[in-house]
Amino acid sequence: MKSNITYLISLTALAGLCALLAFWPNAKSTTVNPNIFKVPDQTKIDRVVFVSPTDTVALAYSEQGWKVNGRHKADRNLITALFATVYQAIAKREVAASLSDSVARRVVAEGTRVSLFEQGELRKTFWVHGHAPTNETWFQLADGKPYLMNIPGYRVYVASVFQLGEDVWRDKLVFDINWQNFRSCESAFAAAPEQNFRIQWVGRALEVPGLPMADTAKVANYLDAISELVAERFVSNLMPPWDSLSRTQPLNRTVLTDVAGRQHTLELFPPLPDQRSWLARNAQGEYLLIGFPDVRPLLVRKQDLARGR
Repeated sequence: MKSNITYLISLTALAGLCALLAFWPNAKSTTVNPNIFKVPDQTKIDRVVFVSPTDTVALAYSEQGWKVNGRHKADRNLITALFATVYQAIAKREVAASLSDSVARRVVAEGTRVSLFEQGELRKTFWVHGHAPTNETWFQLADGKPYLMNIPGYRVYVASVFQLGEDVWRDKLVFDINWQNFRSCESAFAAAPEQNFRIQWVGRALEVPGLPMADTAKVANYLDAISELVAERFVSNLMPPWDSLSRTQPLNRTVLTDVAGRQHTLELFPPLPDQRSWLARNAQGEYLLIGFPDVRPLLVRKQDLARGR
């Protein structure tokens, strides 16, 4: 009984101390505003600029959609991921005082400065950095206070979408063509010219010259697959082993021609051992990496379009 009384007295004293601290004039609140890095309405943001120690990427919206550095269409899925992150990421807590200064210096020196604009007006600027192995991400404003960020309910590396280069932000659709304006498609194999083919419109029918028994369903499926072909990413600077491969003869060359006579070309290089991606080059001389499951349409040969195959 005595021990119970002592326990109750201790609880009463602790409760009184908590109440006193709650109303103490100089008590410092540790409450964090979880929305400190948000803008009033992220749907109105029409320009986002990322500046890192190695790269600058500007995403801008116009009537033609989002563009990367004013030159390329942006990947719509990544744009969606970006604004989902901006909308959902919250400040979980301030970095511990003992680490705050060192983390703040690191965030500014090694991280990415993110600027959000609305009709030319700067709405928010903050710095982002993180540590991918531990899924830790820090945001900080100009006041230099770093905050640990997260997306409630998800264990994701929040910083990742803010650390992408121009090549990654680009739209990965390989053949950017309006299929209502499609005239013909030609596929040529360097080592097997007898398997080359051409698909073209003759009246309202698709035909494969030299293949009188073409399977119309297979032809349509092939064209659908080509129209949906996406790359894994663009590659600005080829590194080994891709650089030496780019100087060899392509395995296949696919050319799409529209009704205006514009040609959309893709050259596919032979696969490399132990590499899951294939190297390709478009008409602008840009290099792309395409995953094996997606590269299969480019390997279709004339005999594969024949009826009964």
